[in-house]
Amino acid sequence: MFARLTAKTLQLVQRLFLSGQYQLAWLPFAIGAARQVMATQKPSAVLSTFPPLSTHLAALALKRVYGIKWIADFRDPLSGDPSPRSKDRRVRRFMEWSIFRYADVVIANTEAAADMFRHRYPKQASKVQVIWNGFDPEDRLESLPLPSGRRVLLQAGDIYSFRHPGRLLLALERLKVQDASPLQELVVQLFGDVDRPWDGIVDAAVARLLEHSWVQCHSRRIPQDEARRRTAQAHYLLLCDCIGSEAGVQVPVKLFDYIRIGRPILAITNRGSSVHWILSRSGIPSMYLFEDDSDAEIDEKLIAFFQWPSEPSSPSPWFMRTFDGAEQVGALADLLENTAH
Repeated sequence: MFARLTAKTLQLVQRLFLSGQYQLAWLPFAIGAARQVMATQKPSAVLSTFPPLSTHLAALALKRVYGIKWIADFRDPLSGDPSPRSKDRRVRRFMEWSIFRYADVVIANTEAAADMFRHRYPKQASKVQVIWNGFDPEDRLESLPLPSGRRVLLQAGDIYSFRHPGRLLLALERLKVQDASPLQELVVQLFGDVDRPWDGIVDAAVARLLEHSWVQCHSRRIPQDEARRRTAQAHYLLLCDCIGSEAGVQVPVKLFDYIRIGRPILAITNRGSSVHWILSRSGIPSMYLFEDDSDAEIDEKLIAFFQWPSEPSSPSPWFMRTFDGAEQVGALADLLENTAH
């Protein structure tokens, strides 16, 4: 009864004062279950993964009460995430500071995120380790035969105000007017929730492109199997990287699917970003639209990109070795063993 009452209270607090992936209502039940485990099995370490934040809060409670070793894993940013409302930022920064203070090990999922953490918390810099996201080697994924009809540039996944194809769409409108021949048989397909408006100029261009069927915007989430099938049948793949305050730090998880499929990738990203670093070593033909590119440079890049053949390429040995999920699980197992003893 107490846990249920606490959960309802936390749920109300979250709805009124917070946003994002907290899942506070889960917290009292998780702590209660963990206390039962601690009483009978005496574990030597706890591993928590964000998101949601409640996993780290539960582990923090166990650390403070039992003194158990704690490994805190970040698969997404907490403080500095461009999406939360302003009233969340102080809460997130305080919670992040608390996690770094009490955790024995902190795992980042990119080298850029690890560098950011070390700079932000220099006294805890030695705690930071890197285990990348990656792919399951038993999960087979490859290109499928291309359908007949117009060539497709596809983005499958949610599009946010801080991760969107605005500059691409503005360039496409310019090039369509100029009758750039490589683009005349092209259609851009966007699948997933679309967080708009982006800005007035881009929104107006999108409306005109939608009207002429140069862009097909399907503002709905589709099942993973369908998303993968559509991605494997597209001529070109579009990747929108984060352009907010943490630009270049994270890697959209679809990147690992894109690379294994092997079709040419058009990436909207920053120079030197984690996306740029991976793609440049992936073995897959890739074109980059950088934030500091001029309109003329973007137009030139797009004309060149859409003349590339759509035949798939094989990922590089470096990519297959570095992002193999079995290797990453082994690294995590070693880290758990070293931390627990």
